[in-house]
Amino acid sequence: MSFDKSFKGSALGLMVEIFCTALAGGAIHSKKTAKSWGNLVIAIDPKLLWDSADEFKGRVDEVFARVKGLEKRKGFNEILLPGEPQEKVYEKVIAAGSVNMEDNLWKKLQDVAAKAK
Repeated sequence: MSFDKSFKGSALGLMVEIFCTALAGGAIHSKKTAKSWGNLVIAIDPKLLWDSADEFKGRVDEVFARVKGLEKRKGFNEILLPGEPQEKVYEKVIAAGSVNMEDNLWKKLQDVAAKAK
């Protein structure tokens, strides 16, 4: 089911799936066992469509405000946009002055750093 439970949302999800699998060479049948999940970057220069980047940014800000202002599901007090959960983690890490990580990851990072010397 798409995020908005609509045909339009389902079509958008299918379009993204096609871009990142069929077009980009990513896994189609089993992403759990695949070596490539598929990555695709599409860059669009807003100046091709708008005279002013600020005008485009203002319109994007309006869309974000509209999304964040939607009615929240029961048990939720905030709607987060992509990147906001990571920004919250980043702020906590900066405030703490350190990053928590598993011992095996720390060891691998130390090994890589030692080889780079």
